[in-house]
Amino acid sequence: MVVGARCRAPVGRRIGAHELGRTTFDSTIDGEADNRFRLVPGTLHSRWRDPPNDPTLLSRSSEVGRKSNASMDLQMPDATDGSTSSAAHWRTRVMGVFDGLISALNALGTAWIFVIMVLINSDVWSRAIFNRPISGIPLIIEMSIIAIVFLQITAALRGGRLTRSDVLIGRVLKNRPQLGYSLQALYHLTGAALMVILYAFSERFFTKAWRRDTYEGIEGDFTLPTWPLKLLILVGAVVCAIQFARHVGIDFRTIRNLVREKRLDHGALVIPVVGTIVVGLAFYSLDKFFGFSAVEEGIAQVGLILKNFEPSKLALEQFNYVTPFVGHDSVQMITIDRNMRKRVPELNKLYAEYDQVFLQSGSSPPMQLFTKFPVRKFEDLKGHKIGASGSMGLWLRNTGAVWVSSSMLNSFTDIKNGLYDGYPISEVLAFPYKTYEVAKYLTRTRFGVSATSAITVNTDTWNDMPKHARDIFRDVAQNYGAWQSGIDRGKINKFVGIMKKKGVKVFDMPVAERKRWAMRLPNLAKEWADRLEKRGLPGRKVVKAFMDEARAMKVSIARHWDRE
Repeated sequence: MVVGARCRAPVGRRIGAHELGRTTFDSTIDGEADNRFRLVPGTLHSRWRDPPNDPTLLSRSSEVGRKSNASMDLQMPDATDGSTSSAAHWRTRVMGVFDGLISALNALGTAWIFVIMVLINSDVWSRAIFNRPISGIPLIIEMSIIAIVFLQITAALRGGRLTRSDVLIGRVLKNRPQLGYSLQALYHLTGAALMVILYAFSERFFTKAWRRDTYEGIEGDFTLPTWPLKLLILVGAVVCAIQFARHVGIDFRTIRNLVREKRLDHGALVIPVVGTIVVGLAFYSLDKFFGFSAVEEGIAQVGLILKNFEPSKLALEQFNYVTPFVGHDSVQMITIDRNMRKRVPELNKLYAEYDQVFLQSGSSPPMQLFTKFPVRKFEDLKGHKIGASGSMGLWLRNTGAVWVSSSMLNSFTDIKNGLYDGYPISEVLAFPYKTYEVAKYLTRTRFGVSATSAITVNTDTWNDMPKHARDIFRDVAQNYGAWQSGIDRGKINKFVGIMKKKGVKVFDMPVAERKRWAMRLPNLAKEWADRLEKRGLPGRKVVKAFMDEARAMKVSIARHWDRE
């Protein structure tokens, strides 16, 4: 189709197809050849004898082009140059495929949102009708939010919907368009660089997740592999980086056309150049942060690692959670943990995989049960919803209680709002989290003491230390457990005294009831060890070493988990 027109849009600019109706054309059916343009699929080729000189219109048209979803390239090829036309056609087809990919990712994100909506409503109805939540819904939603962001961010960028402040840039684009588009090009260039950095940072996460088959969730309840999410992050970062680069090209073409129309604004180049240097230096300084974790990469030389937050990476360290009702003295637990590592060296090798040197474990106070109702035996839990974080929910299996996954930090709010009626938590944490204010019954179940923390040192930092410095670190770490235990005992005595004054009723569960509860549970240790053995990890060896050391220390044992 051949149409004659004089277009008041800038030469070389990209104009959205849906914006063509807003662009002014003067019909010139009998006009000269140089004032005619030809529409072909995906492109708009034109030659102007007299280019427009209205900078305001140039700015508006350029902004329209930036926000276009289905865009067209407005260029000035030589009508006699067939190779240029062919190259433009090839580029148009490639960009068409790329735009189709963006739309497909955006559609997948939209469908995913609908699925999440269905899952949330299903969970609500399950709680209301069956008094039981659907396992894994919070984890699915948590991981889905990240996935949806990376599925749809490129479409938002392409459509001009990516959040940014236009208060300053809008005025600059209008009053000093060369400066405005230079700053906008820097903005888009920075975005592309950030996406490249994100890809470089995330690629190793994907590789490790794929190779080690890491997961999120709780073994024995619900788990999800992490590699699909990390793959979506990589795909989203690459696609978004390319789209940012496309916008950079659009901005530079706009600047070129503006320079052709008027004298070069030399001052407009200073700020973008300085900004580019500053951003470049900032990216260079970020290089040291490219690591798996702070301690792994040396950002922090020493770390206090919480093992229960890493059930996939530190799988062997979760043995305390699958052997409940064994021991309740934290000093004894530290000694048991230290002796175990001599028998099972694989425990310390886990840290070496993440460039860390293990020094010493720390322990948590015994976990108790805070509830809104009295609990004398496990049968009293039947029909009640009990919140629990991590693997502690496994202690409620076969008791008749309904386990609701939740964090300790939210225990006060969730119990107050009726989400559940109790929470297994130590007195040391129940006091600052105010759990005791809404759950006035403290049942000392003594689920057990967990070696929940670990002191580690970055491998490079450790190797650079002189021998006497390493010896000091080891000596201090050896005493860490005893110091922590003494502090915790003082806090327990103080906090429980305050709780009693505020109406908390304390009940010590008899040894016989603790044993009945332990025997009511499935063999959590065996299930856990069998899963680890399938992954090539010595789960049974860890359980046996723990129970042997516990028996050697003559601690209270409600169930011998390794003898069944």
